[in-house]
Amino acid sequence: TILSIDFDICMWRDIELYNTMVNSYRLIDDIAEKYPALQNLRFDATLYNRLTSLIMKLARKLPVNKIHFINTHEDIVPFLNNGKKDNKVINIDHHHDICYHPIADDKWDSVGCGNWVKYLFMNNMIDKYVHIGDKLSAMPFPEDQHLVTEFLDINENSLDHLVDEIDELCICLSPAWVPSQYHGLFEAWATALGVMKNTKYKYK
Repeated sequence: TILSIDFDICMWRDIELYNTMVNSYRLIDDIAEKYPALQNLRFDATLYNRLTSLIMKLARKLPVNKIHFINTHEDIVPFLNNGKKDNKVINIDHHHDICYHPIADDKWDSVGCGNWVKYLFMNNMIDKYVHIGDKLSAMPFPEDQHLVTEFLDINENSLDHLVDEIDELCICLSPAWVPSQYHGLFEAWATALGVMKNTKYKYK
């Protein structure tokens, strides 16, 4: 079981204000320069502390090679057992990342930050997917909802049960959706776990 944590979940209160305006090539910092109302977006520090607690507990349990920091979410793919449909992915993320634009069944030979979950299903790399989002998270297309084994609201559910369940941890920055003023808090996770594991985690 792999746990994926997308840092953008900490922006959940305001992320829908700009969600459709950014992508892998157009960052929230670029948008905020043009729209002053987006220059003071709320960051959920309480949720950040909850995630920090979970990450530290998992770091004490997992070996160094089972902890990964990535920049964008499609970078998770190499950590799955390619060609083996024996993985469960639990994704803590404002976005479900199944698919946001219709793609023909014979066109699933490339992966992006918004479709990596369905890519894994289409390529027989996972068999279970749990999305831990928030009350503002969008649901997948009706034809894709069967891919979600379970949806949980992170603000209404404990994360403690994950400590014993998780075999691998992947932590994603998603810089397009998180203002750069908060990136230091993501770096703090990488630094703390690097000290704990006597390594240096790179994700850029």
